[in-house]
Amino acid sequence: MSDLLPFGALLFTVNFDIIARRMPVSCTLHRRASARRPTAALQKDTTSGLPILLIFGAAGHDGIGSPEDQRFEMATYQFEFVMDQLAMRWPEKKQP
Repeated sequence: MSDLLPFGALLFTVNFDIIARRMPVSCTLHRRASARRPTAALQKDTTSGLPILLIFGAAGHDGIGSPEDQRFEMATYQFEFVMDQLAMRWPEKKQP
């Protein structure tokens, strides 16, 4: 990326499946670095001031066979990000 552009808000999610646990540490570290590089490049080259975030998950957090709590956790991150970007807020509870 060479030109500064006003990128919109971005949320990257990367999962590392169970196979990654059986890989040598160097392979796993390489996969993490491969995900961080484009995110860092976009963060550096944006002029919008909007967030560009990267979330790592494990054990196929968004796929079949993932533990239910991991899927809910990732969905919560994604909905929270969208709500924040749309400036949505939970309604205040009225006191009785």
